[in-house]
Amino acid sequence: MTHADDVPAPPAVFRFFDRTTKQWAIYWADSRRGVLEPPVVGSFAGDTGIFEGTDTFEGRPIRFRFIWSRVSTASPRWEQAFSADGARTWETNWVVDMTRLAAGGGARPTGHVEHLKDFPVVEFRRYTIKKGERENFARCLETFFPEAFQQIGAIAFGQFFERGNPTGFTWIRGFKNSDARGTGNAAFYYGPLWKEHASTMNDRLVDSDNVLLLRPWSPDRGIPVLPAVDPVNEAGGVHGVVVAEIFPVKAGSVDAFARTMEATFAAYRAAGIREAGVLVTLDGRNTFPQHPVRTDGPYLV
Repeated sequence: MTHADDVPAPPAVFRFFDRTTKQWAIYWADSRRGVLEPPVVGSFAGDTGIFEGTDTFEGRPIRFRFIWSRVSTASPRWEQAFSADGARTWETNWVVDMTRLAAGGGARPTGHVEHLKDFPVVEFRRYTIKKGERENFARCLETFFPEAFQQIGAIAFGQFFERGNPTGFTWIRGFKNSDARGTGNAAFYYGPLWKEHASTMNDRLVDSDNVLLLRPWSPDRGIPVLPAVDPVNEAGGVHGVVVAEIFPVKAGSVDAFARTMEATFAAYRAAGIREAGVLVTLDGRNTFPQHPVRTDGPYLV
């Protein structure tokens, strides 16, 4: 028998309609803390609903706003924005375009993930952690964040201590495409889970900007999603060393360099080393500019 407080329930949203004021109040409930977040309050006029409230973000008081639009069409839209100057100006930080299902009357985000595979946009994140805090940082990350990223349609490929570097920690995560990276990161970093743990995690960091944004060199060289390990029967049963070779390459020479390296990659495989992927710098705009990525490439990893 499992007690309810042993297994955290998923977050929930509560909506209440005040028949006197004709306004809706929308509350987010975070099951990990057992509290209701401050509400946004508002109403609909035609196809558009605007809802505003007050909160704090990274220790600063803010106003935040939800806008629902096109609600009676086949493609509703939801937007979130923050204001730090009393609602004089707004910064939109999250937009979700939806497609209404043909049957059942619901709506789902465009690009809804039906199963966990094929994540060709890869963040190769190398953190520098404060001395003595790496294990605590890793434990908190492993406890809370991988499943949260799966819930927004992304994947945490793995997180690793850097051998011989007691302050080095690498986290590799993947997204379906560049737009999914932008919306997924917004969903996470503006959501309640990160809001709860941001100060604890950030206080342990020295640097978080050493990030390579990558893609598979060819369609068959991406990082595969492996079956989940049974934490009860297989705990401690997976062993090995992960090696990442990071090559800075001259501009315009990535493909030629990768072809040159193929003989070396083949020799690794012949020696019994399993290739996890061959990745190269992803060109294009940063769809989540709140998180900088390195622009001194190209690289082959």
